[in-house]
Amino acid sequence: MRFEEVAACAEAVGATRGTHAKRDVVAALLARADPESLLHAARFLAGSPFAQCDKRVLQVGWSTLERAALNLIAFDQETWRACHRAVGDTGETLALLVGPYPPKRQGAQRTLFEIAAKEEPFSVLEAADAYARLAASTPAARPRLVEEAWRRMSPVEVKYFTKIMTGGMRIGLAESLVEEAIAKAFGRKVEDVRLANMVSGDVGEAAALAREDKLGQAVFRMFHPLGFMLASPLDEAPDDPAPFVVEDKFDGIRAQLHATRERGELYTRTLEEAGEFPEIVEAARRVGHEIVLDGEVLAVRADGRAAPFALLQRRLGRKSVSAALRAQVPVRYVAYDILFLDGEPLYRKPLEERRAALDSLGLSGLLTTSPWRHASTKAEVDALFEDARARGNEGLMLKRKGSAYDLGKRGNQWLKIKRPFATLDVVVTAAEVGHGKRAGLLSDVTFAVRDAEGKLANVGKAYTGLTDEEIRRMTALLKQLTIERYASVHVVRPEIVLEVAFDSVTKSARHKSGYALRFPRIARWRTDKPVSEIDTVARVEELWRASGGAETL
Repeated sequence: MRFEEVAACAEAVGATRGTHAKRDVVAALLARADPESLLHAARFLAGSPFAQCDKRVLQVGWSTLERAALNLIAFDQETWRACHRAVGDTGETLALLVGPYPPKRQGAQRTLFEIAAKEEPFSVLEAADAYARLAASTPAARPRLVEEAWRRMSPVEVKYFTKIMTGGMRIGLAESLVEEAIAKAFGRKVEDVRLANMVSGDVGEAAALAREDKLGQAVFRMFHPLGFMLASPLDEAPDDPAPFVVEDKFDGIRAQLHATRERGELYTRTLEEAGEFPEIVEAARRVGHEIVLDGEVLAVRADGRAAPFALLQRRLGRKSVSAALRAQVPVRYVAYDILFLDGEPLYRKPLEERRAALDSLGLSGLLTTSPWRHASTKAEVDALFEDARARGNEGLMLKRKGSAYDLGKRGNQWLKIKRPFATLDVVVTAAEVGHGKRAGLLSDVTFAVRDAEGKLANVGKAYTGLTDEEIRRMTALLKQLTIERYASVHVVRPEIVLEVAFDSVTKSARHKSGYALRFPRIARWRTDKPVSEIDTVARVEELWRASGGAETL
């Protein structure tokens, strides 16, 4: 298959409205692709030169692209940069500049398209090979390799070869839509395609398996993160909790742990590597099995109880973690599920069988297992909830007995009970214009409590909890109360009282009060309460002590 067919497909997708129509365009291309090209075409249309499980990276930065482009186009650096600023995308800029003008070093007044037309067509396999050579090349060689590939292409090929290279397709084609196109192209179930892609970490392999009706034969690869099973929220315990086992809901970083004797990796909910906890990875390698676990990274106190999340934040985003920081913020991994053990997939097995496999590992020290508890009445669940909060945890998880682990799905097999830690009555001091459907509305509000001298001291910001109608009404009132404006921020007279709920309190230098609320959300608009009755900094301090007395950075 010619690479130009993939590029033309991408161009058509970008010009097509509606997800079903986009899907159909991609499905038509995949259906006619030869087996070898199909693997790469699916990956390219999903926006990547390689499979997700493939750890190769191109490392083709702006300077590499600019050097190659200036050898190709008939414009100087200043013009190139001005055009790029105007367009905002390297691939699209190149497509516009190489078409109507002769590229450098080619002589004659020929367009790049005319030059490419005299060459053998650039194939999908050649594009895949070009990406592979770039990934294996030295920095000094990359501009030449990029230029050589471009010179074989028409403008539309240059455009999408570059977009794939830079990871910015921007044509409204998410990987999930490519999965749907694969299902349509080969008459398979979308759910089966998605599972094969998730397990294998390769949308191209999923396409190849779909073509042969062998989606069930997708092979799992270690060190490729799987979609996390998600829980549905509950405010109250179910009337009959007997069909569930009960675990604490932890206040940490949910993480998937992959480990063999030779290697270990942690992956976050966003399916990105988390390198901030090397001691956990080291401990996982000593388990002596090939494992994929689901669990939580927690900061821990000296007495072994979970510490507030604010302490764990000190470890996040660190490229290297010193011994001193490890000592200041000790961590533990609490495992509550196992997906693979020594090459055997366990996620389809019942909850009790997975738990038995997890217990067989004998985890201890930095790796522990979440305790199971049982309740037969709603009152017993409520008591367990209070016990969990006393242990420094957020609430409870209820997991249905006999249930499988649904990769990447949310449902009623797992339930979470998480109630606000407390509420405060506050007054709005500023508001900011929202985004998306709330564009033009003052939906993001900053709020304050009173300090010991009666002055207002900001303590947080919230943008959820009100209905659309309440936001419209509040916006109209906030505009009337505005006393100053800074871009999209309105400073307002403090007259609107809100009740806000939150999960905990931490110390913070960002707010005048010296404290910040974690996950604040508006519980209700207190039109019945005067500003003179809002809460105080002293009350916030009480709640800070009650929530564990955590310091922020």
